[in-house]
Amino acid sequence: MAKTRGSYARLAGEFGVIVVGVLTALGLEGGRQLWRDAETERAYLVALRDEVDLNASLISQYLNGTERVAAGLEGAITQIEGPYVEEARSDILLALMSAARQSGVVTGVSTAVFDDLRSTGNVRLIGDLELRRGMALTYARLESRMDRIDVYSERTDARLLHTLTGYGIRLRVRSAEDIDPTVLDRLAEDPALVPEAHREQARLEGILRTLELVVAGLERLSTNLDAAIAGEPLPN
Repeated sequence: MAKTRGSYARLAGEFGVIVVGVLTALGLEGGRQLWRDAETERAYLVALRDEVDLNASLISQYLNGTERVAAGLEGAITQIEGPYVEEARSDILLALMSAARQSGVVTGVSTAVFDDLRSTGNVRLIGDLELRRGMALTYARLESRMDRIDVYSERTDARLLHTLTGYGIRLRVRSAEDIDPTVLDRLAEDPALVPEAHREQARLEGILRTLELVVAGLERLSTNLDAAIAGEPLPN
């Protein structure tokens, strides 16, 4: 009987050693997987931050250019509505031409990193749920607002463009010196010019408001990504 109990004890001991060994192996493998997941998460965060910063930079550059065009158009409208000064013809013309050919299309904007994160299911690796929601919301707004800018661009009836070309003015002209001065004088007296310029002004303002919202959202996400990469609490 004592011998049997000894056999059971030995078997139990051997089984215990096996169980401990298996659990240790699983623990080590689990630890390695957690390390791999943490490294993958950080790599995604860095790549995503770089993509967000690039998009913010591209859109900011376009925003600045559009602001300059809008300011030039506002000045041109003021000059047209006030006493017409022949010496201002060149500035008026170039401002009108810039506004007429300014589109809302921003080239180079990318969502490749976030699309990969989502399509592969690796979005689960982003441990901070608040950051994960912020990423999804920012990219959804980026897409919808860029679509809205396209609508602003397509919505214009191009009357200002038609008016300019109707007077024989080609949009690629860079100087009023290349155009017959009498054409510019007649253009300034056209009663349709001011309403058409105001319509272009409203279109540009819509584009500017949308671009400002996009840049603000991207900059906020970039700040949060920086904090996550550094292992710090999200500031926003």
